[in-house]
Amino acid sequence: MKKDKQTRLIWLALIALLAAALACGPVSGTTTPDTGTTGDAGNTGKEQPAPPTEAPSPTSAPPTQAPPPTQAPARGITANNAANLDVINLITADEVAILASASSPLNHEVATFNSDGSISLFDADSGDYLTGVPGHSQNGFAMAYSPDGTMIATGGGDYRVRVWDAGNLAQISEVIVNSDPYRIVWAPDSSAYGVVGEGSSRMEFFDPFSGEKLAELRPSDRVLWSGAISPDGKLIATADNAGHVSVYDLDSGDFTASDTTTAQGAGWDLEYSPDGRFLASCNDGGGVYIWDVATFSVVLSGVVYNQDCVDGAFAQNSQVYFTVGDDGNIFAWDVETGDKVGEVALPYFVYTITVSGDNQEIAASSEDGTLVIVGLP
Repeated sequence: MKKDKQTRLIWLALIALLAAALACGPVSGTTTPDTGTTGDAGNTGKEQPAPPTEAPSPTSAPPTQAPPPTQAPARGITANNAANLDVINLITADEVAILASASSPLNHEVATFNSDGSISLFDADSGDYLTGVPGHSQNGFAMAYSPDGTMIATGGGDYRVRVWDAGNLAQISEVIVNSDPYRIVWAPDSSAYGVVGEGSSRMEFFDPFSGEKLAELRPSDRVLWSGAISPDGKLIATADNAGHVSVYDLDSGDFTASDTTTAQGAGWDLEYSPDGRFLASCNDGGGVYIWDVATFSVVLSGVVYNQDCVDGAFAQNSQVYFTVGDDGNIFAWDVETGDKVGEVALPYFVYTITVSGDNQEIAASSEDGTLVIVGLP
């Protein structure tokens, strides 16, 4: 896969500028994030293995920048029809639990990260098992398709991130990371991915083909649980174990915005809407939060789950933000008004939810090994 060398050089300069800005602290006129005390990984119940001593060698090949996003048409699931969402398929993917799943941007295939560390591919419509690989020596919670749909990245409790060919699950690369990966986020053009996870306050960036380390960000000394890259590739946002959200501008290297008071509890998931207008966080303690990116004003702020909001995902048309809690309830939120416009109650704990590229289906990974497909009847 050929990469645009000029674009990569631009990103090199931007990453270097951002790294220098972080080393010197926020620039004048910005708000310094509240770092507080160094936090632990939070109460996850996961047994944390000792981190490996070896680490990948850093290189100067940064993520490349994608063109500005275009407004997606209002199709599939919208704010107007989300009230009609229902379960349309149930697929038994694992005998114990599916700890993560990811929907392909290209079709209705769904990848699952299973309790034994294996990776599987399923057809969400027919329920057919397509292929699978052993995956990792320890299971994990980090899984994401690349935006172009050609690769899947997974991060396990073995402190490794592996990148797979999305067609046949042939391994493309493997890296050792400095955390037990919890979230993986991709650059908009699929040229790089970032990793955050248990035990680390850094977001590390890697080349998916060579496995070379490109850069790292460290907004504070708090453990980072989630991150997001804006669809135009210009902003990087992180959420830590206190729910503090920090945003950095890659063009200037400036710290541009933060919110240390609205969101409470660890930010389990952070997402930009596909049109780049909104940033949403799903938090420990049951909170759901949405900000208008242009003004960083709060669109939605509230505790809606009894314990945890576990994961979130935007509709591809950016009209709806979907969340799931540890009670199994999937809620649909109108991002313009902050109103709840849909709900699907599932009888089990759900770890992750993702939306298909055509905006027709939602895939949910459950604690009993069922891959739940939600859509419009």
